[in-house]
Amino acid sequence: MKILSWNVRGIGSARKRMTIKEVIKRYDPDIVLLQESKRMEFNNRWARSIWKVRGISWVVAPSWGASGGILTMWKKDVVDGQEELIGKYSILAKFKQQEDDFVWVLTNVYGPIDYREQNELWEELTDIRGLWDEPWFVDAFELKEIPLAQKTFTWSNLQSRPTCSKLDRFLLTLDWEEHWGNLDSKALPRLTSDHWSIMICKEERRNGGPAPLRFENMLLLHPRFTKRVREWWYECNPMVEWEGMRFHRKLQFLKAKIKEWNQLEFGRLEERKRTLMDKIESLDLKEERGDFGEANKEQRRGLRSQLEDYLHEKELAEGAFVGHFKSILRRPVSRGVWLEGLNWPDIGDDNRRILERMFDLKEIKVAIFSMNRTKAPGPDGFTMAFYQDYWDTVKDELLLVFEEFHRRGVVNPSVNSTFLALIPKKKDALHPKDFRPISLVNSLYKTLAKVLSLRLKEVLPTIISPNQGTFVSARQIINQILIANESVEHFRKEGKKGVVCKLDMEKANDLVEWEFLRKVNFEKSCVVGVNMEEGEVRETAKVLGCEVSKWPLNYLGLPLGDNPKRESFWNLVVESFEKKLVSWKRNYLSMGGRITLIKATLANLPIYFLSVFKILVKVANRLEKMMRHFLWETGEEKRDHRVAWEVVTRSKNSGGLGLGNIRNRNLALLGKWYDLNSGNAIKFWEQTWVGDGPLKDQFPSLWHMKRGRIMWRGLRAAVCWSLWEERNARIFSKVEKSTEELRALILIRVVQWMKSLELFTDYTMDDMLRN
Repeated sequence: MKILSWNVRGIGSARKRMTIKEVIKRYDPDIVLLQESKRMEFNNRWARSIWKVRGISWVVAPSWGASGGILTMWKKDVVDGQEELIGKYSILAKFKQQEDDFVWVLTNVYGPIDYREQNELWEELTDIRGLWDEPWFVDAFELKEIPLAQKTFTWSNLQSRPTCSKLDRFLLTLDWEEHWGNLDSKALPRLTSDHWSIMICKEERRNGGPAPLRFENMLLLHPRFTKRVREWWYECNPMVEWEGMRFHRKLQFLKAKIKEWNQLEFGRLEERKRTLMDKIESLDLKEERGDFGEANKEQRRGLRSQLEDYLHEKELAEGAFVGHFKSILRRPVSRGVWLEGLNWPDIGDDNRRILERMFDLKEIKVAIFSMNRTKAPGPDGFTMAFYQDYWDTVKDELLLVFEEFHRRGVVNPSVNSTFLALIPKKKDALHPKDFRPISLVNSLYKTLAKVLSLRLKEVLPTIISPNQGTFVSARQIINQILIANESVEHFRKEGKKGVVCKLDMEKANDLVEWEFLRKVNFEKSCVVGVNMEEGEVRETAKVLGCEVSKWPLNYLGLPLGDNPKRESFWNLVVESFEKKLVSWKRNYLSMGGRITLIKATLANLPIYFLSVFKILVKVANRLEKMMRHFLWETGEEKRDHRVAWEVVTRSKNSGGLGLGNIRNRNLALLGKWYDLNSGNAIKFWEQTWVGDGPLKDQFPSLWHMKRGRIMWRGLRAAVCWSLWEERNARIFSKVEKSTEELRALILIRVVQWMKSLELFTDYTMDDMLRN
């Protein structure tokens, strides 16, 4: 039982209500008594602005003018308010404890200063007391006060030489005290008002609301943690019907144990508001001792202002973000897509059996161990590292959950609970729309989804065409950039007119909704012309409702339509180097620290550009010069470079520091587009790439055609692309095509390439494939 009492000197100010709410949230009382509310009217909205928890009830005595006003609030799951009596100076409430049916009476009093009004108060209390016989928090001739811990006074006039007095106290009867046992009374830090808030409690409990567990992977390194986890797991044996609910209860039990153990082993980090409140409390104690000057008074006023600002900003931010994302996520359910009448390919009986077969430990283990162990956890608090390291402990009960899910289609009510983490889309994000929501789901949900997706992965190739461009396994973002740049260059070289339209789909984030997929964000969309007059481009933009842009476009983080042979093309990379170097205090870094920063950060900054474009020698030299200066020099002082840069960039086995050469790294990254044979000179037609012999023997008609050189280019591109995809599929997906399938795919692609170049306008695709 915890009761908080506070003379707040008015609750009209929104900032003051936020401060009151923060104190109540931090100390988590069961009953709250407020005096001098100075409110004649009170409703649920006001109640929630002070105590924002579910299941509270309240009774209020209105103020008389700008004075008085009393408010008593309680948690209905702790005490049941059976009767309430409201007087001018007090509120009497009869409560029954929910846990043991103990009935008692509480009086919330705001005592007047005038002695004539004090007589009215005593008469009021005497009249009310005669109505009930239950143990009273205050009773005639049986008053007992619980002394305040570490405090003598509860009021100050807030002057440089303060006058202090004890005006607030708890008084109770002996039988009430006997029921609750040992009781503590203390004054809390004074954050607003000239009165300290006071609290009486049966036992000290952790401050604040329940904090969700965040399973830290570092716990797995603790020598005693593994043994304790296994003990706790087998200790819990909940008697529930559903296996999914049983598994959920065991995780809850384990969370509580880990929290308790973590608290004992590591303690808790203090938050900003806790620090501010502790500083205010120390100044309050200094004031009580009389050693309180003008500087201390200003310091306390500043700390209170900081705390109020912090709580106010927090309240406004919470309201703005909740309102924004509630409007997105809480939309009326509507049927926006009609799928009837479409000719869907059939997966067949064999694939149906793959999807519907019983789950087994092997596929569950594959799913769990294929997931990133360091990803942020969801509401259950457990990362995949927990399941991977304690697989032998949880596997049997996890299999029971999957088997029941297969039979009944249920897991537990909280399996779909989700946290929304907000990731800023840009630097200095302020507005809610500047953040992208990421869903953090429960670990059990992740495992179920992964197992089902792996089954779908086996089936999808049978119903998805191999030459489509959407569902491509192991596709990388640089593939799209390369294709986009090649398309633009093709139009430019051929002198064709065209328009590049860059569309932005509004709210294309975690929320998948048909309405959003049909909605284009025209503020972020634009058009730019290729070989077109400015007036034509403007007309096109007017029709589409987009802005007119210029080359180059920023597409997937890289410039589209620009010339990588121009030095200005690489300005973004050079600027990123300069910004990093300015932010680092190299004077305070050791040689080892500088080497680490170069290898881990600087050397990786241009990787994205180097994966698609060939860097200019001049630019590469400039970047390496910046790296050399950062390694050897300090501040403005120039120093001799002790070792040649050519040596420094060598691998450690070759006597260098392993920093790497930018141009060599660029060639290696570009080499993946053409790295198909280990020979120095590739004799494309004379080598066996696919099938049983050289390409000139397998494709004689192409070999002898007068357009052979151009055809060679098309076939080379088709082979490069197909074999590169096949290589990725075999490495990452453990799936491989047969020789016949590869040969057919290369043929299709080379024909598509030729048709796109309009080399064979008098042939159909079927004719070309037959030839």
